[in-house]
Amino acid sequence: MSFLSLLITLFYLFLLRWITKPLLYTSLFLIFICGAAVSFLCWNNSKNFDKSTDQYKYSIVGACVAGVLTLLYVIFLCCQWKNIAIGASIMGAAGEFVAMNSRIAILPPIAYVLCIPVFMWFIYTNIFLYSMGTPKYVKKDMFATLEPSKEENILFWFFLFGFFWMIAFIISIQ
Repeated sequence: MSFLSLLITLFYLFLLRWITKPLLYTSLFLIFICGAAVSFLCWNNSKNFDKSTDQYKYSIVGACVAGVLTLLYVIFLCCQWKNIAIGASIMGAAGEFVAMNSRIAILPPIAYVLCIPVFMWFIYTNIFLYSMGTPKYVKKDMFATLEPSKEENILFWFFLFGFFWMIAFIISIQ
């Protein structure tokens, strides 16, 4: 599966130089179409119910909410069209760069492999911290519950912060 996902990634990176702009504009158009379709379907569905029922009210409210959100979406699109076009051009340039430098596709697997020892260290440390707790025995329970002290809780949060920081650092240097 790892090899197959790498092949799919390389194929996607190869296609990225040609499909970036069409994919963006198609998704913008499909969001509009889906919003209009939900509005129409809710309004059309309201005809199936008596006007005094809750289903009729819900259908009308759904149609109004979907219609207003779709209208706001269209207004935002019209107001930001120039910025969207600039963003599409930037995405196209980034797609060309990535397609020409396909070696960058191996960086995420390398970062993943580098994160494994950090994750193992974190698991080992947490097992050790958990085992430092004071055992609390409850009658008819098979195992004792370990109650951590205040210092052990502080150590856990310190190591959790360090774990997140190290993973973020590894991801950032790729």
